[in-house]
Amino acid sequence: VSMRGGSKPEEGYVNIKINGRNGVICAVGWNNFAADVVCRQLGYLAASSSSGKGVLQFLQL
Repeated sequence: VSMRGGSKPEEGYVNIKINGRNGVICAVGWNNFAADVVCRQLGYLAASSSSGKGVLQFLQL
């Protein structure tokens, strides 16, 4: 799990790597609780959200 695409290390979208493949996940089932957990794992206090466009690599985890 990492952050990508932001102008600062703490900005961007959540990137995941599974079996050597990088990608983003679908927002279905993704909520503020899940975002906060990932951000805490990355060393941040909490998450904030925004919208964007892109190709989804992982629809379900």
